[in-house]
Amino acid sequence: QAVSVAMRTRLDLPSGACADTDLSSGVDCAISIRFHGQSPEAFGLPRPVCQPLDVGGFILNVDVGSPVNVDELRFNVHGSGTHAECMRHVLPRDSGKTIDQLNPQQSIVGATLMTVGLSLPGIRYWMCDLPSIDREDDGGHVGNHKTFFRLEEDVEAAPERFVIEMASIPQTLPDGLYLADMQLAPIAGTDAVPARPVLYPVEI
Repeated sequence: QAVSVAMRTRLDLPSGACADTDLSSGVDCAISIRFHGQSPEAFGLPRPVCQPLDVGGFILNVDVGSPVNVDELRFNVHGSGTHAECMRHVLPRDSGKTIDQLNPQQSIVGATLMTVGLSLPGIRYWMCDLPSIDREDDGGHVGNHKTFFRLEEDVEAAPERFVIEMASIPQTLPDGLYLADMQLAPIAGTDAVPARPVLYPVEI
């Protein structure tokens, strides 16, 4: 018989208060990248593709005689599922840091879930349940991206921020304080990567 075990942790906050959370009660807010069946489609980008790898005519598929299956995956991170992106998303290709260079100090951070919110002072990581924090067609202005990433400042001196878009935040999840485990895919050299944010309710 399976036994459910609560994994609780206590954090000391800068205010001097203590925050308790149950690490077994996390809420997964990710939309998976789906190669088969229904898949998110945003901005008219191609849907994800998964197919056996063809190496010089030798197809790595057990069904056609290969000893192993080796899938080749093709997808655009911005239109296929939950993802995190940095300021390089709206900069010339060789400007600013790639998302792996941001090096968040910790993967689990304090978070406030708000039903409505835009860029506010002090926010470094922002998660929203829309495909983008800007309208799909805004004439190319991407104004919310530019405001959040503070592109009016010197790019090298601007805060190291990223935004998680296309999250799946349950409507039943109440506004309040949470721990956010951001879980970014370890992919280097790009403006965005798949993400699997998990929220843990916090008790003060």
